[in-house]
Amino acid sequence: MSRRVLIVDPNDAIRARIRSLIEKGGWEVLGEAADGQECIDKVNLFAPDLVILDLNMPVKNAIQAAAEIRKTQPATKLLVFTIHDSPVIRDEVLRAGIDGFAAKSSADQLLAEIARLLDPHGAS
Repeated sequence: MSRRVLIVDPNDAIRARIRSLIEKGGWEVLGEAADGQECIDKVNLFAPDLVILDLNMPVKNAIQAAAEIRKTQPATKLLVFTIHDSPVIRDEVLRAGIDGFAAKSSADQLLAEIARLLDPHGAS
């Protein structure tokens, strides 16, 4: 079963990099968004299995967007992909109800988190 992913990042080049990694991993990219409000709108329209969010997006940050997404699409998994690779930020993100965290410095970490969230029984 194909797992559908929405990519949210204000940077076009980063969205393209994430798209490439996701497609190589065998998952489906159903769309992209550049800010938190566009993310919320597309989540409500497409109901993706996973949303990959930049932490500091325009309009609404990842934590604000996650709070709204949880109200309408509680089954959608949320993964923050950020340059802020610190335990403090990781803990804040996870306390906010976001399912996963990966540093932008590590494509391997991103892929591992995607696999963990989309294929929890190891079938990627």
